[in-house]
Amino acid sequence: MDTDESLSSLRQFAFPRDYQPVPPFTFDVPSDWATCDAPGCLIALREPDKPGTFRANITVSVDRVERTLELSDVAAEVLNELEREQPDGELRLEAEKVVVVAGSPASLRVQSFKSPELAYRVLQLQVLFFAPDSGCEARQLFTLIGTCLEDDGDHYIDCFVAAARSFAFAPS
Repeated sequence: MDTDESLSSLRQFAFPRDYQPVPPFTFDVPSDWATCDAPGCLIALREPDKPGTFRANITVSVDRVERTLELSDVAAEVLNELEREQPDGELRLEAEKVVVVAGSPASLRVQSFKSPELAYRVLQLQVLFFAPDSGCEARQLFTLIGTCLEDDGDHYIDCFVAAARSFAFAPS
């Protein structure tokens, strides 16, 4: 097929109608939390303004990974990357286990470390899980992260766990 012939058969491509990059999803957050911008995230939500202090937040991001990767391998690589970013002894793993999120196995990790941007330690609940199989060559790896000051962990951890437990992909 020559170029002239292929150009004569153009159609309009509408995004996201003709292609949804990620499946729609829902999850529960506190009713007074609002969306905000966060680099590299599909969505970020945080608690209301608190002048001069860090605000607890939940982010969801997606990466496309090789179909052959197993969740345990991805979780190990994410942990290795975080360990490389932290000085010796700064990263503390509080808990790590396999749970079920959106009907599929998920890697759940509770960790704390000194934030490079802040002068204090943060606590994170990190959950890694795959989206339902779309038949594409790559798999979609979802990451849900809840972050708060380490000292506030007892106050926010239940909120973060509730967000992960409630996460659901909408039927296609």
